[in-house]
Amino acid sequence: MKDRPLPPVAGPERERFVQQAQLDYQDFAIVGDATWTYDDGVLTLRVDLKR
Repeated sequence: MKDRPLPPVAGPERERFVQQAQLDYQDFAIVGDATWTYDDGVLTLRVDLKR
């Protein structure tokens, strides 16, 4: 887990904070939706980009 300070109340710093939080969530959601296989010590994640 990242050690994040409280978000800024307003201004450009808050906008950057909100954008980063959205990107972090998107990344987690993509990995969470992936299907996976584990063969010969290799973990493969497959992401359906057609949805």
